[in-house]
Amino acid sequence: MYGFGNASYSLFIEDNYPLFLLLNGTSLRDVYTVGYFMTYIIATVLFLVLGWFVYKYRKLETAGDIIAFPALYPVFKYGMTFCLMLVGGTYFCGFSRQSFPLLIIGYILGSVLGYFVAEILIHKSFKVLHFYKGYLCYLAVVLILFGGISLDAFGFVNRVPNPEEVNKVYFGSNFDEWIYFEKEKKPEYLEYRYGKGYFENNKPLLLESKENIAGITELQRHLIKERNKGEGSSRYIIYTLKNGGYIIRQYKINETDQNDAALLKPIYESVEYKKFRFPAMGLVPDDIKLLTLSDYRSGKKPVILTENTDIQEFTELLENEIIKMPYEDMISGKDQYIRISVLDNNAKETNILIQSSFTSLINWLKNKGYYDRFALLLDDIESVELEKADSTRTPNQAVIPKRVEINEREVIEELLNIDSSTDYNSNNTVLVRFNIRNSTWERHVNINAAVSERLKGYFGELEKN
Repeated sequence: MYGFGNASYSLFIEDNYPLFLLLNGTSLRDVYTVGYFMTYIIATVLFLVLGWFVYKYRKLETAGDIIAFPALYPVFKYGMTFCLMLVGGTYFCGFSRQSFPLLIIGYILGSVLGYFVAEILIHKSFKVLHFYKGYLCYLAVVLILFGGISLDAFGFVNRVPNPEEVNKVYFGSNFDEWIYFEKEKKPEYLEYRYGKGYFENNKPLLLESKENIAGITELQRHLIKERNKGEGSSRYIIYTLKNGGYIIRQYKINETDQNDAALLKPIYESVEYKKFRFPAMGLVPDDIKLLTLSDYRSGKKPVILTENTDIQEFTELLENEIIKMPYEDMISGKDQYIRISVLDNNAKETNILIQSSFTSLINWLKNKGYYDRFALLLDDIESVELEKADSTRTPNQAVIPKRVEINEREVIEELLNIDSSTDYNSNNTVLVRFNIRNSTWERHVNINAAVSERLKGYFGELEKN
């Protein structure tokens, strides 16, 4: 069913059950109260009393039957049929790599096995084929149910809430974030599951502004209309309704698709979204002890800023750069080399990568004289080597890689600034080695990328060697 969320495991919430917590090695003392365990103890006592009454008032002649109460025969029979049908479908679908015909075969074989095994256990006889009519009734009900689901008779696929009905919406890829943070209201489980400090850089993306809620509903309508599209990354859209209900959906969203991007752009560029996406927007200058500026390519020592004025100006510029950041830069896969390590007064460290498009911030670093002291500059590069190893060689073969040296400053600058976010593999990749004073730095470049004719000439020379 299109839009159905893959949430079955998380909905089970194994951490809700003390036995599973014990098996997982979780400290129960840190999670639950005495009242929680008292509820389980009371429930256990009630079930023991109920079991005693059932045992006492059952008919003695049913002592050897699989089910002591005939009224429960249909529950056992059709329950077993349904469960084995799901097991059969899962098994056949799993080893066939999601083949739909084999999924149906698995459903049929599993349900037939489950139904007649249940009849054998109930009647304590192998002569049960004459009970086939019950299976045909089950099959008819399943066909009607599955047919209704396929035709969306219940309106599941096309249901989009009115923005006025929505309190907030989760728009992320991790269902656990929503289930523990929003529904269960137990965010501490995320730290048990993913480690302490999880929330520092992974705030659950719960949008509450009217504009973003309206934008998400419009995006969902578009995704429903374009349901045959299979490209993109999986994303959850989970509405928390004002009446206390929830609507859970999961779709493939392609950030580079023109139609998807048109609807994603106003959401991504909103300040509310960016506050969740970029923890740097939450920096408070008075809480910062020092900033460490570094560029791992250069081999230079980091620059440390401790002056309050510098910290104040830096954080303001950084926040403004993030607010101005366009959608295209937010989805870009361009490498980010400048890293800012923020150490606050509580000794907590936050690492921030600076986009090359943050020109105002970079110019501020240059004007202050900090940039040249830690960043890789064109003048720091003595030469560049292009290398393309033979991808057909075996690990035991000693092969001297093909290399071409470049000394032209214009070409070196182009290689330094080239976009390496394009997909590549071993057959269309060139290793670019920058020979820097007292160090080297390497990156991969796609030979099919849009480059100057001069650089294409070097790529061609490398292929000929």
